[in-house]
Amino acid sequence: MQAITIHSDKDQYIINIDKKRFDQDTLLKMMEWLRLEELAMKMNTNESILDISEEIKSDWWERNKERFEGTFF
Repeated sequence: MQAITIHSDKDQYIINIDKKRFDQDTLLKMMEWLRLEELAMKMNTNESILDISEEIKSDWWERNKERFEGTFF
């Protein structure tokens, strides 16, 4: 089984995550990130705030990418 698989249904995405590859704390962190992304999309923000957000995410991924390399798909 792959670490993460995604299936598309009519109204939803179904995500399967291999329990052997991710512990519960990691899963909860991923779910929190998705929730924050959902909230951010609902907000009415101007373009400069979105640019800053992308810069922060990019910087974070650059600092932490070695933690996740080879773990997805």
